Amino acid sequence: MDLRGTIRPALSSLRDQINAIAHAHKSELLGTGEMVKKMEEMTAAKQDDVSLLQARLAAAEEQYQRDEEAMRAEYKRQVTGVESLQQDVARMRLTACSAHLASEEALEKLRLEYGQLRSRAAAETEAANKAILRALHIVTAHKDRVVTQLASLKAYALSIRNS
Repeated sequence: MDLRGTIRPALSSLRDQINAIAHAHKSELLGTGEMVKKMEEMTAAKQDDVSLLQARLAAAEEQYQRDEEAMRAEYKRQVTGVESLQQDVARMRLTACSAHLASEEALEKLRLEYGQLRSRAAAETEAANKAILRALHIVTAHKDRVVTQLASLKAYALSIRNS
């Protein structure tokens, strides 16, 4: 059996396949890491929006108090409009909180998925390394067998030549 012509190309092909799988997993991990980073950025942006909405709400409440003191006479006529504004503010607050919670949940899900992908990639790398070691042990054992057979053939050839 030709070691260089058969086994080395097979080992090289196996190594190339394992490297391709490892590179694919690394790329997948990097993509997931980027998604996590984007989700963190989106969460930060949503938090800024919530702060802005809270500041707007505080400003609207202050203005409401000043207007109430200045216009007690018009208060009864504007009660319906103020209630409508309060409902809008409550809806905006609820929407902002819901969006923030949804972003947090999505971020946590991505973090969990990232951890699972990392674990899976580590396990597959470990398995690939073990497969390479097994292949090397098989090749080494085969080489030893070939060397032993060549030695016995040389001895046989010498014994025939000497006979």
